[in-house]
This record gives sequence, C-alpha cells and structure tokens, in this order.
Amino acid sequence: MPQSSHSWTRKQRFLAIGVLAGIYFLTGRAGLSLYITEVGATLVWPPTGISIAALLVFGLRLWPGIFAGALLTNLAMGNPVTATAVAAGNTAEAVTAYALLRMLNYHQHPFNGVRPVLAFFVLAAMIAPAVSATVGAASLTLTGLAPQFMFPSLWRLWWAGDMMGALLLTPLLVLLANARQEVIPASGEWPQRLAESSVMLFLGLMAVVLSHGDILAPAISSQLTYLPIIPVLWAALRFSRITALSHSFAVAALAIALTIIAVRDAGRDSANDALLLLYIYLVVQNLVVLLVSTVVHERNRMEQALKQARQQAEAASAQKSQFLTNISHEIRTPLNGILGVTALMLPSASNDTQRDQLRIIQSSADSLLSILNDVLDHARIEAGKLTIEKRTFFLPRLLRDVVGLFESQAEAKGLRMVTSFQGDLPRYVVQDDIRLRQILVNLISNAVKFTRRGSVTLEASLVDSDQHEPRVQFVVRDTGIGIPGAAMSHVFEAFTQADSSTSRLFGGSGLGLTISKQLAERLGGSLELVSLEGVGTEVGVTLPMRLASQLQIENLERSAPFNEGETGKTSALILNKHVLVVEDNDINAQVTEQMLKKLGFKATVATDGEQALARWQQGFDLILMDCNMPRMDGYQATREIRKLERDAQAHIPIVALTANAMKEEREKCLSAGMDDYLPKPIRLHQLEATLKRHLAPT
Repeated sequence: MPQSSHSWTRKQRFLAIGVLAGIYFLTGRAGLSLYITEVGATLVWPPTGISIAALLVFGLRLWPGIFAGALLTNLAMGNPVTATAVAAGNTAEAVTAYALLRMLNYHQHPFNGVRPVLAFFVLAAMIAPAVSATVGAASLTLTGLAPQFMFPSLWRLWWAGDMMGALLLTPLLVLLANARQEVIPASGEWPQRLAESSVMLFLGLMAVVLSHGDILAPAISSQLTYLPIIPVLWAALRFSRITALSHSFAVAALAIALTIIAVRDAGRDSANDALLLLYIYLVVQNLVVLLVSTVVHERNRMEQALKQARQQAEAASAQKSQFLTNISHEIRTPLNGILGVTALMLPSASNDTQRDQLRIIQSSADSLLSILNDVLDHARIEAGKLTIEKRTFFLPRLLRDVVGLFESQAEAKGLRMVTSFQGDLPRYVVQDDIRLRQILVNLISNAVKFTRRGSVTLEASLVDSDQHEPRVQFVVRDTGIGIPGAAMSHVFEAFTQADSSTSRLFGGSGLGLTISKQLAERLGGSLELVSLEGVGTEVGVTLPMRLASQLQIENLERSAPFNEGETGKTSALILNKHVLVVEDNDINAQVTEQMLKKLGFKATVATDGEQALARWQQGFDLILMDCNMPRMDGYQATREIRKLERDAQAHIPIVALTANAMKEEREKCLSAGMDDYLPKPIRLHQLEATLKRHLAPT
C-alpha cells in the first residue's frame, strides 16, 4: 500500500489532522445514535474503520487526529477523565492495528491474496479492537457510568462494534485510496457493469428488507435471514473489489438500521440475542465478500499480467522479426552480388587456379547464406510462424536431388556417398517436400562436414506400411568424428555444437540439428540420434507420408513447368524476350542484367518504381521488380501497373526480387499483384526456371 510519498508541510499536516478529527467526530456521533442498551455500547463504530484506514494509507503522522476526534466525541458522556481514557483506547486501537500489519509488510500488499485478508481480519478486526474494548469497558465501569457486573457484556458489544467498523470500512477505504491498482473485470463496457451493479445492489437491499422487516410473517422472515448474501456474493464474483465491498456495506447498513428498529423496544436479553445474530451474519458476509472478491481480483490481475506479458512478448517477437528482416535484407543484398558474379565468372575462368578461387568464393558465400537461413528458420519456429505446406511430390527424385547436392563435395574430401532405397519405398506421396528436403540437407551436410574419411550413407525404408499413411524412415549415417557422450544432451540446443572447438574447426551455426528435430516434429514425425565418439553418427528421421491419389499424380505431372532434358528446347522458344529489371542497387542491377544476357534475354534497367511505371508499356515481356526502393517501392509500382492494365486489358508477368526471405514477404508480394517471388541472392538456375515458367508457351 503506497503511503503518501511526499513530505508534508506543517500546515498540510495540521490540516489533515483536523480533517480526520472532524470525520471521526461526525461518524462517531452517528455511531452513538446506534445505542441499543442503556450502557452505551453501539452496534457498529464507523470511526474504527476510518482511523485504521487513515493510518494504513498516510502513516502514524495522523494519530493526533484520531485522538482529537475521539475526545470530542466522548466528551458527551460528561466525564472528561473517562472521555480521555476512551479516546486513548480508540487511538491505541488504530496504532496497534497499524503496527501489527506493518510487521507483516502489509502496507506493500494490501488485501492482495487470501493470507493478507486473513491477517487483516485477525490483527486489525479482532485483536486491535480488543484494546479499545478493554480500555473503554474498564473506563465506564471504574468511573461508575456502568455497573461492574456488566463489564463482560459491555466488553463484548464494544469489541463487536469496533470489529464491525473495521471490517466494514477499512478494506473499502484502503482500496479506494489505491483505486488505480484495482483490476476492473473485463465483463462488458462500464454502462453495462453499472447497470448490472445497480440491479445487484437493489436485489441485495430487497433481500435485507425481506429478511429483517415486517413485510412477511415472522416465521417466513426468519427463514430468509441469510438471503442477502446471495446477491452480495454474486457482486463479489462479478465486479471489482471496491464495487463488491460497497454493496456489502450498503446491505450491512440497511440490516443494521432495520435491526435497530426491530429491537429498540425489546428487553436487554432479546436485544443482545438479536445483536449477536446480526454480528455473526455480518462478520460472515463481509469476510466472505472480502475473501471471494480478493480471489477474483488476484485471478483477474494474473490474467491481466499474462495478457500484458503476452502483448510484450508479441511486441518483442515483432521487433525481433523486423530486426531479422532488416538483417536478412542487408546481408542478402551483397550476397546477391557475390554469388551472381561468381556464377557468371565460373564458366569463363581461364585456368584451374581461377576456377578454384571462384569456387572458394562461392562456397564461402553459400555457407554464409546457409547460416542466415538457419537463423531465420529458427526465429520462425520460435515465433510459431513456420507453416507446413503439404504437396504431392515424387519421393525418389527428391532423394536423388538431395544426394546430388553433396556428391562433388564428398568426392573432393575423398568420401564415398552411399544410397540405399528399399524397393517398397512409396513413390508419389503427400508431405511438405521443402521441409523434408531441408531436414535431409541439414543432416547430410553435417555428415559430410564432420567426416574426414570413410563414407556418408543415406538410407530410406518403409517402417509402417499403412495403406493410407505409411511411415518412412530416413537414416543418415557417417564415419565421422562422432559426438562425446557428455555432449549428447546438448546437441539439440540452439547454437550449440559438441564443444567449442567444433565450430572453430568446422564452422556452422549450431542450428542444423535443432531445426531438423523441430521440423520433423512439426511434420508429425520424430528424429533420433545415436553417436559414438571417433566412430560416427547415425540420425534417423521417421515421417508419415500420405500416398498420393491418381488425380494428384496426374495434376503433378501436368503442372510441371518443363521436363528434364528439355532445357535447351525451352530456352530457344523464349530467346530474345525483353525483361525490365527494376532495381535501385547498381551492383545487383548489373548482376541481374548480366544473368539475363547469359540466358539469352534482353534486359533494360529502371532504378525505381516511378521509372518502371513510365517504361512498362514499351513492349517488355516480363518485369523483375525489386520490392524496397526509394520514392516508389515495388509493391506500389505493381499496384499502379495492375490498375492501368485493367483499361488496356493486358497482363505482364511481374516477378518480385527481394532480400526479405520471410514467408510473409511472399504473401505480401502476391497480394500486391505480383505473379511470382524470387528471394535474393538469385541463383542462375532459379532465375532461368522462373523465366521459363512465365514466358514459355503453353
């Protein structure tokens, strides 16, 4: 509970003390009007709750206000000594409650949890009022204002009255003082909550009237004594703590007023019995409301904290995604130049030395690109943005293509590439072929990287011949360095390799196995690893593969852009097609232009979207559109071209060129009206395949 943090001036302190004394006096006089018996004990003493709340919120500096207000109130008894003693007892009561609660650091967490509520009930509502009751009852009996034999009953009623004052008012006032910390339940807009709250309060008051009034026959009313707790408890479950406690206070005030009217003319014993029943009921009601509303408040607070944490995590994830997008763009842009120029120079290298040097450049750039792709994939998986797209594909061809990627690398190291595919291996299957290829490439790449001599083997076998969804196991086995037993528990941790020397000797990001395992699980399968240091490693991936239907197989064969072995024929058909290259980076523009010329295309360069918009009608067959450019980016340029095409009833293929490799970028490009998407760095064969797909005659 935050106390007033600023230092009060003397004038401000005296003013606050005076205000507290005045409030104490006014509420004290109202409490004295609730006398039930001739000995002066009241049914409820509101100043108790006010004084304890004042000290809990503002600190001990206001205790003189409690004493002054209590003294003025009790001087009406006519005995200054008794009035002073009673005022001292009232002040000691509030100070005792404050001191006991401070010992438990209660001021830091007021009513935040069941234990603080129970601590308040015991210390401030039960123990502290005993101080005032003892001093007050003793003062009255010792000065002759009350018979000595009435000390027990007087003490009991005094204690009960102060207890009810603390229980009814202190939590409500303290929570009002800290209203900014209250969690408002998300149960509709405030007009709806206000209407519901008013209805519940009305029902509660009506329940009090029915259970305490003379509207019904006494026999019926006695059966409805505890009826008011139903709407009050509902308020505790539905609304904020302040609203629930306000309802409870209103219901208790009406119950007290009706009880006073009912027992005013009754005898002392009957009055005491009525007071005892009401006291028990109000204690139960207010304690239950306080406990229930606190539990609901804590639940709402935790939900709000979780929601805020989720929003912060989403914001952090968005920032990380944006950061990775920017990093990807900045790295892929120069990589596009490096890989593009290298690919153009390799065929025309004049001697083996130059050819080897160019291959080193190409291999280094490929390694950097592989690390970048691993980091991006890991970020996608962490953010839950990695989507699985299941397609029909020819499994044997995929396996041959993957092995073919590493044959020259393995041959250069003197390794044997061994393949073993069972005869009953399914051919046409439905699964995410891109992710399967990524898993196998990661595993074979690791095997080749960490093997100095011997062989690398890829095996594929059917382990579950379910008619509709067989399970296929892919095993990559090597005779490499293996993994020490102590490091086996860490191999699937991100950015982790067997030991620190591994990354220095072999390079890599330490993400290959992590991503492969995560991808295998996302595909509905599993990945298991067995390794022995100095002997080798075996990684097995088991995945479900749905068998493709005949219709899916036919659609796959029809949708193939061109058949193997027809590259030369297709190239001849699209020879001399004119391509507009829209690229603001001079190096990338030159590389793309040279690639197009090497493939037999004409090329014209525009440096931004505005130039592309001005030139697109000059008879081009296709546009290669960079996405991020000054003045007018590729998205806006594409939208403008598509608008103009509606009038001309024409359509030019537009292929996005972007250094942003995120999946969201592809969707953004397609939604802008582009026909295809090529992530940088652009490979010559990818560019050729894309151009054939959009320019080859059907």
